[in-house]
Amino acid sequence: MYRYNIVTAIVCLGLLSTASLATVTAEYQYEHWLAERAAQSDVVVVAQLERTDYEYRRGFPVDGRTWFRVLFDYKTPREMERLIILESGLNPDGCYFPNLPLHDEQPRYLLFLVYDEEDALRGHADGCAVELAVNSQGRYAAIWPQSAFERPLPCLDCVDPNPNKALDLQLEHMTENMQFQGPLSRIDGSEMVAHQRRQLAEEEGLRI
Repeated sequence: MYRYNIVTAIVCLGLLSTASLATVTAEYQYEHWLAERAAQSDVVVVAQLERTDYEYRRGFPVDGRTWFRVLFDYKTPREMERLIILESGLNPDGCYFPNLPLHDEQPRYLLFLVYDEEDALRGHADGCAVELAVNSQGRYAAIWPQSAFERPLPCLDCVDPNPNKALDLQLEHMTENMQFQGPLSRIDGSEMVAHQRRQLAEEEGLRI
């Protein structure tokens, strides 16, 4: 199954600027959360995964490093060709990445990173990566939908530390259909029955 419903990377990177994401009404003005996250990050780049070195427990990563090659930068304190991200702890929102065979084409991401007290790079606490792919014209694009674009639902008296999330509708209105390629452009549906493939295609914006 092929992914095809995405936000163009030019739009996605444009969203990081304060001006393009400032929403104005008669009563207030606010920045989109992507612009806020970029402002809070020390490093914002588009980079390609090179390799991972994780410690696993029961099949889940709990500690380790991830190596990236920087393709182009949006915000960096200095010129960067490569970078290493540290992560620790069993966290579903942790800054861990898929461990693909080295001979496969490695995926690309828009990364939001911060320096810790020891000057090591770690993922932004609210989310460190947006999955990117390359379309048929060779442009980078962000896959839609994906969990990186989900935001907690508003709740005035929430006690649940893990509130339900929903996709950002402001971003959804900017999506457009494209053909694209690369390691994140296909999903293996060989072990699914027909109705499961149709349901997944409808939910994820895929072409069977």
